[in-house]
Amino acid sequence: MNMDTNDNLVHPIISDKANYLKTVSAQTGMKVIDGELVLRNEVFTIIEDFIRRIPKADLKYTFEVDEIHTLVENKKGFYLKIQPHVTFYTKDGSLLRFSPYKEDGLEISRIQATKIGSGIGTRLMTDFLKLIDALLGYVPMIFLECTGAVGWKATRVNYDISQQTRFFRKFGFRVNDGKNYPLWVTMVRQPTPPQNEPLPF
Repeated sequence: MNMDTNDNLVHPIISDKANYLKTVSAQTGMKVIDGELVLRNEVFTIIEDFIRRIPKADLKYTFEVDEIHTLVENKKGFYLKIQPHVTFYTKDGSLLRFSPYKEDGLEISRIQATKIGSGIGTRLMTDFLKLIDALLGYVPMIFLECTGAVGWKATRVNYDISQQTRFFRKFGFRVNDGKNYPLWVTMVRQPTPPQNEPLPF
């Protein structure tokens, strides 16, 4: 778990974990066996602070800065991750969401285009990488999970995992853990030096 004084260290998943997980299990109808609070790291904080300060008018994206609860299934039940996140939204509702990952990385937790094959997903990924490079002067390690679906319950859309991994390979991601295929795989994009990209907004 990453530690940062900007995060709430008295969150109930820390102060009363067992009861908090029981409550989430009851609310979702899922067996939640464990969980963690993912705290901000330096690279995420730099991007989050920039997003909070930029003018909101006349941009091609709208932004949300918030906290999200994600349930990841494994053989014994569900693992709960509570993460701060930044989400980009296009005017048609397509989105890319990312969170801090470990001490110095980022995690893409969701990317979804309203129309598959429209090029919107590619544009979101391209602008996301440009933003990071422009703000940090490099692109840190980026982690993601391909689970064969995006969304939850009513918003769930199923995708073939090979289709998901093929998309991310275009941006330099490689499978780093495929032992749970075809249920899910994880992918990593290794850190890259500066590309001197301009801000995409």
